[in-house]
Amino acid sequence: MMFKILVIQAAHDLSDERAEFLINDRLSFMRFLGLGLSDRIPDARTIWLFREKLTKAGAFQTLFDRFDTALRANGYIARERREDVETLFAGRRHPRIVRTIFEAAREKPCHDW
Repeated sequence: MMFKILVIQAAHDLSDERAEFLINDRLSFMRFLGLGLSDRIPDARTIWLFREKLTKAGAFQTLFDRFDTALRANGYIARERREDVETLFAGRRHPRIVRTIFEAAREKPCHDW
C-alpha cells in the first residue's frame, strides 16, 4: 500500500501532507489503496519515512523502474520519461500518466503492486 501512495503522489504531484489529506478525502484513492472508510490512513510523516527508507536502501529508483516496466508491458505509457524518479519528490514536475493508474486498476487489477 505504501508504494501505491508514492504512485498517487507522483501521478498527482502531491506533497506528503496533501497526499494524506486527499487519501482521506477521495474514495477513488482509498479504493486504489484497498482501504475502507474505517481503515487508518498513513499520515504524512509515515509516508515520508517510507520514502526515506526506500531511498537509503537504494530501492526507490529500482521500484519505480519496475513499475514503469510493468505499465509499459500492459500498454500504459508516460508522456515524458524522467530518468531520476527521486527528483519527483524534490519539488520538480513529473510525467503525467496518459491513462491514469486508477483506470488501469479498474480494468485489470494488479495485486502485486
